[in-house]
Amino acid sequence: MVESPHVIFVVTCIDRRLHKAGAFASLAEKQFGKEAYIASSAGGAKALADPPDPAKRIAILLDIGLVKELVGIDTVVIADHDAKCAAYRIDDLKTEEQAHRENLERAAEVVQASFPDLRVILAMTRIGPDDKLQQIEVLKEVPPKTALA
Repeated sequence: MVESPHVIFVVTCIDRRLHKAGAFASLAEKQFGKEAYIASSAGGAKALADPPDPAKRIAILLDIGLVKELVGIDTVVIADHDAKCAAYRIDDLKTEEQAHRENLERAAEVVQASFPDLRVILAMTRIGPDDKLQQIEVLKEVPPKTALA
């Protein structure tokens, strides 16, 4: 499949605050300028980096592979969120954010181990005090390890 410049694959958390009225999909498409295929799993990056059940990791990687094959993508965005992710069960917000950042890094490694030709963008979505999605903050871009196949 030829790479589509109009499509990205996004892994994010299932938290309802992200997905109310399509908020996350709208913001992601606006920010990255591409249509977003979204896979949601509890904890987002945690499902790739440290899943409670390895089937979660496998399911997300299979979805990435399918979209890559059928539509063509060159980028995977892995976006966790702040403001008390239930999958992490950490009360201290600074400690939780550090755990997210570590899992984001590991999740990028997992994606690129299966798809070394994909760029990975690591991000944190910011939820406001009103429980509404405020922004997607890009933390890091990981370039492909090999040329796009």
